[in-house]
Amino acid sequence: MPPLPLIRPAVARNLISQIWTRLISNVGVRLLQVPLLLSVLGQDQYGRWLVISIVPAWLSLLNMGAGTVSGTALVMDVASGDLNAARKTYADAMSLTLRIILYTLPALGIFIFIFSDGLLEGMSFVQRSEARTGLLLLCLSVLLTFISDIHAARLRAAGKADIAAYLLGAQFFIVTGK
Repeated sequence: MPPLPLIRPAVARNLISQIWTRLISNVGVRLLQVPLLLSVLGQDQYGRWLVISIVPAWLSLLNMGAGTVSGTALVMDVASGDLNAARKTYADAMSLTLRIILYTLPALGIFIFIFSDGLLEGMSFVQRSEARTGLLLLCLSVLLTFISDIHAARLRAAGKADIAAYLLGAQFFIVTGK
């Protein structure tokens, strides 16, 4: 039986970066987030936080995998040597993403500032204002991840998938400043 081939360095880098992104960054943050928020907010406010945080989760469904699809197309275009097609794929993906963001923002503003009163019932004016600002910032961060997905696809096409994974994994720390 022939010896097993060594794992190529790029594959090893990608594997390590995916472990960082999926396991350490995402799972670690989630495991620390619940007790921290419960201790700071209390049960009642934490329940409200969960309801409010559902809005950005639903908003994330608008992405429709544009980053993944464009990433696959970019990699295939670059691998075939057709850089003009790769540039067009990138431009089309970015155009679609920016249109989604542009069309979503007015509806998001209407929801947050007019229809969110039911979600914020029982809060003082200051608490409502802070909750609306927090909801707006959470939703904007979701929309900005759509753009970061396209840039990550571009890095994957350039053979820098490990850098893209590290950046996506560090996104929480970059956004929150922690």
